[in-house]
Amino acid sequence: MRDKEIYRFGEYASRWLIVVGAAAGFFLALAKVDYFWIANAIYLGFVLWAVVGSAIKLVALAVVAFTGLRAPGEKRRDLSYISELTEASALAPVIDACYPLARIADAYRHVDAGHKQGNVVITMTGHP
Repeated sequence: MRDKEIYRFGEYASRWLIVVGAAAGFFLALAKVDYFWIANAIYLGFVLWAVVGSAIKLVALAVVAFTGLRAPGEKRRDLSYISELTEASALAPVIDACYPLARIADAYRHVDAGHKQGNVVITMTGHP
């Protein structure tokens, strides 16, 4: 999902609240209810439209930001760039510690201590 799609989705998903508010105001007017209640029904429709629409957009943006949902073309471009950097030896992974698989509990303790300065690697020597 891109920004425009997120905006359209939020608008589309919350637009029915304006319709409900307007319909409520219309039916209240037909029932000859006091203008106060008609105005509040319409106002509530607009407030819910704004709040719910914004909340939907924020959640959708958070999902995209934290899960990395992007267009496949962008992902390919990023992967090719990382590939070029790797081939040029411009990327150097930061490795804090290496542990054999038999000492994986020690590796978890090292990470949980909160003092690691890079990646903790688990070596799989002797495993297929």
